[in-house]
Amino acid sequence: MPSAWADPAQRATILEFRQATRERDQVRAALRAEIPDPAAVVADRVAQAERLAVIRAERLATYDRPAEQPAPAVEAPAQLPEGAGLHRRNFGTIPKAPAPQEPKETAAQRAERQALEMIAAGPAGTAEKLYDKALSQFAALRLEKGQATLEALEQERKALTQARQAHEATKPWTPIGRGKWDAAGVALEQSGRDLSKRETAAAKAIEPKTIQAAAEAAAVKAIPRVVELATAERQAREAREAEQERKKNEALAAAKEKDAAGREFKVMAFNREKGAFGYGDKGSKWKAVPAELKEKIEAYNRLPEEKRERELASIGRDPETPKLLKKYREQSRNQGMER
Repeated sequence: MPSAWADPAQRATILEFRQATRERDQVRAALRAEIPDPAAVVADRVAQAERLAVIRAERLATYDRPAEQPAPAVEAPAQLPEGAGLHRRNFGTIPKAPAPQEPKETAAQRAERQALEMIAAGPAGTAEKLYDKALSQFAALRLEKGQATLEALEQERKALTQARQAHEATKPWTPIGRGKWDAAGVALEQSGRDLSKRETAAAKAIEPKTIQAAAEAAAVKAIPRVVELATAERQAREAREAEQERKKNEALAAAKEKDAAGREFKVMAFNREKGAFGYGDKGSKWKAVPAELKEKIEAYNRLPEEKRERELASIGRDPETPKLLKKYREQSRNQGMER
């Protein structure tokens, strides 16, 4: 409609709606493959109703005899056989009622049963795939309904425009009939406001978020067990992904800790080798270094340059290195507090 195309936001929504409409035919084909022909279902129900009508008529003819035709006298036996009973007018034998038939499976129940059978026989993730397929089908139906509503409103808008033009063309030039003309104009304006509200509601009804919510609600109502299984599968998959992410983060943190330990060790070895302040034999910082860590530093400094990088990597991977460095920091802090 022109008013929708003038607004960029509504124009984008309409373009998206048309794209979804083009996908509708594919989804409807898949829906027809799973849901039986409605005409066949109606024909079956009509045939069943006709059979029930015939049975009812036969029973009425058997049990409800006219009063002017006396029923034959039949002596009631001491014990009636199975399937027999006392008629309200005589002791005639009443045929045994047919066994109640199981309720016929509905289309929704059949679809859910077939889906559950596919899940039981299919690979992992089947429930999620079926749930996504059902969502696309329900969303397509929702879009189809929204499109029909928009088309109907567009026709109503055209009719209202023509009515307004006709009303303006019949504007009275004399006071006679002015009141009726004004009342008709007020009614047209009110109709226009109501139509605008319905157009706004129809436009919101085909928004992606609204359609998704409606499709999810329809799926929960039609195939609750499939939705339950799909939700469980998705939660299990998300839990596995979260566990993998946690392990990955722990590995990265451990790698960073090793790198940090290697860098701290390298700085201490450099300060010891260059004789930095506090790292002499009697320096306060060197005194705070644990004996085992001192041995590692002295051994590292005695290595040639080409071998130090490999040794530094080995020291960083050693789980004892971070513990020794932590002990060094604690002893250094305690010395500072004593001073």
